Amino acid sequence: MSDWLYPLSATSGREFHDATGHRYTNTGFTSFTKMMAKPAKDDWWYLATNYRNVKPGDRIWCYYGAADGDLGVVGLALVHDVMHDESAGTHDIHLDWQVTATRRLMKGPVAATDVRKFIARPRAAVQALDPHPTLVRQLLKAAGI
Repeated sequence: MSDWLYPLSATSGREFHDATGHRYTNTGFTSFTKMMAKPAKDDWWYLATNYRNVKPGDRIWCYYGAADGDLGVVGLALVHDVMHDESAGTHDIHLDWQVTATRRLMKGPVAATDVRKFIARPRAAVQALDPHPTLVRQLLKAAGI
């Protein structure tokens, strides 16, 4: 199992969908909070980097940085599956939301300033956290795992 930081932003041009199919037109924290009130059971997210490295069973930690209030890590999902559509050039991960852990993180995020002690530019696309075991331990503790 590996750990990955997945940066989110209201200005990403992406959107969320909840379990009822409701579409949130941005991926800001307000939308994330609403989506997590009814987390999607079948949630596929796009990967632009590390799509050959992320594997089923890996943990995805959702992060909001300076552009979104410097919240830090606010959510956790496990990768259920990975799909590569080579002809379309798309790579997606199927997320299994860890709802209890995510709700804990939303109430007490691991601060963006703490994350930046380990990863100088966390706004870059999906990044490996395995080289930072101290940060991973902090995330696990905050998530109640």
